[in-house]
Amino acid sequence: MKLSTDKILKSALSLLKKKKPNLTGNYLDTGSGTGELIQLVRDQFNIETYAVDYTKSLIKIPDQKVDVVDLNDCSLPYDDNFFDAITFTEVIEHLENHRKILEE
Repeated sequence: MKLSTDKILKSALSLLKKKKPNLTGNYLDTGSGTGELIQLVRDQFNIETYAVDYTKSLIKIPDQKVDVVDLNDCSLPYDDNFFDAITFTEVIEHLENHRKILEE
């Protein structure tokens, strides 16, 4: 059975491929969960991947480091303009103040 999340992740990858077909550098997946989108991005691009989530226990990619961050705090542990692409899927509905993290 296909879940709606599968379609969302494939759509996110499709958008990345369309908007940044030659993507390189640093990529952040916010709300990484199991890392499914990170793996799709790794398979498509030669890129350094970063993951943020509320826990490290969900990630299924053995070599993927996860930075544990409370996104309601609105502070990410990275320098400004560090990333060449950022994805943010299936997260916003869980946040108290989504505008603040989008500004970050």
